[in-house]
Amino acid sequence: MGAGDGGARRAPGTGTAVTDLVAFLRARLDEDEAAAQSATSGPWLAADGEVQAENGNLFLAEVFFPGDVGHIARHDPARVLREVGAKRRIVDDHAPDFDFYCQADSTCKDPNDPDLREQMPCRYMRWLAAPYDDHPDYRSEWKP
Repeated sequence: MGAGDGGARRAPGTGTAVTDLVAFLRARLDEDEAAAQSATSGPWLAADGEVQAENGNLFLAEVFFPGDVGHIARHDPARVLREVGAKRRIVDDHAPDFDFYCQADSTCKDPNDPDLREQMPCRYMRWLAAPYDDHPDYRSEWKP
């Protein structure tokens, strides 16, 4: 770590701080989690053009296109929270304080390994960031 880098560990062979993408992803996941936690708890059901809470007594939304009803119900808060948890585990495994980095051949290796080939951040982190490419803090160099 160099002086003035705020403790960011740089990816071997690059000048890009992996911590920037990790911080970006963690912030987006925090936003997704907060939105899910503030929504009516699920599971949600699609019924007769409406999205309802599981017990059927709580009307959540009336939707005019049948495909939208199913899509909304499928992404209820419980599912979003499970997805956020899974994605956080992936991000944590790729954070600069983790002992291994992903390789292009889908293996993770010690960052001190002289055979480390992939530019960091790895393709898996870039894929996790791709759904947020419309966010103002998203960087074009993160495109997969």
